[in-house]
Order: sequence, then C-alpha cells, then structure tokens
Amino acid sequence: MPKSAHQKTVPVQARARETYEQLLASAQEILAECGFEALNSNIVCQRAKLTPPAFYRYFSDKYDILAVLGDRLMDVQNAVLEAGDKDIPFTRESFIERSVADQHATIAVTKEFMGAYPLLVSMRAIPELRPVRINSHDKMSAIVAAQLYAQGAQGGLSDLQAKCRLGIEMGYASLEMLFETDFENQDMVILGTANALFGIIDMADPSK
Repeated sequence: MPKSAHQKTVPVQARARETYEQLLASAQEILAECGFEALNSNIVCQRAKLTPPAFYRYFSDKYDILAVLGDRLMDVQNAVLEAGDKDIPFTRESFIERSVADQHATIAVTKEFMGAYPLLVSMRAIPELRPVRINSHDKMSAIVAAQLYAQGAQGGLSDLQAKCRLGIEMGYASLEMLFETDFENQDMVILGTANALFGIIDMADPSK
C-alpha cells in the first residue's frame, strides 16, 4: 500500500490548529477559483495573510497540502458508502437502487467540497498524490466487499474485494466524467454505472 503523502503532524493546540485550517481553506479557495496550476505556497500564504514559515511549519510543499485536502474529500465521499443499508439481501434490484442513491449522494457531497474537481484530477494525474486515492480506494473496497458478502453476494471475500476495487475505480471515472461534461445526461450516466457495477459484482469467478 502506498505511503501517505502528508508527513507532518497535525497541530492540536487551538491557535496552531486555526493557522493550519486557515492555510487549508485558502488553498481550497485557490483551487476552486483558479485550478491546480495556480496553487503554490506563496499564493496560499498571501491568501491566508500568513508568512511562508507558517506554511512550512505544517506542510512540506503544495503537494503536501493537496494530500490533506484529498484525504478530506475522500473521507466525505467514503462516508456515503459506509452509511448504506447493510441488511438488505443482495439482489440486482437492491444493488442498483443502492448504487443510484450512493452516486447521487456522492455527487452532492463532492459539489459541496470547495475545489473538489481539481482535487479529483490531481489525485489521478500527479504521482505525489496517488497514495491518497489508492489508499482510500483500497480501504473502501474492503468495507464494501464485507457489506456485500454479509448480504449474500456470490464469491468469497477476497474475490468480492477485487471486484469492488474495480467497481470503485469505475464509479470515480463516471463521477469525473460528469464534472467534465457539466453533468450532462446525469441520470443516464448514474443508471448505466449502477448496471455496470452490478455486472462486475455478480460476475462469476473466471478461475472456477
């Protein structure tokens, strides 16, 4: 599993924590307004009205601050999957219904997260940020696989986890596509993704 990009300790004292959050909020504003290309430590400090030493006390570089924001975005998205109803027996109908609901909820929380789309692109395109995406997707594939296994989805737990890992990548690809197309044909994309995800989860183990 790749090591997290963020190395420095998160402050716990109130004043230090306020500075830390001020830097993160400023970075988010810059991402939302201008995109990743405009982001650097000096611009973040100017926006936050802080000095460069304050930035480097908590972050090594711009990739470090992006990693923290990426972790936070992944956390709010993952909370949607973790909150799903775990007691409904696995059927095509129940899976697609849950998948459609989860996709709508994921879109909503992602839109609410300032600078989310540049972050999504950065976590896929920038090598320094790959661990944020990969670690999160590995974690969630294990959680969702355990839920589906308990609901009676076919296959062993390791088989389901591999399928869930593929499914999560597909789900995020469709999310990025919706952002890129200004959410054109959103309902069709969501339903098509849900059906494709069911096909992956219900696929027979080719080794048997």
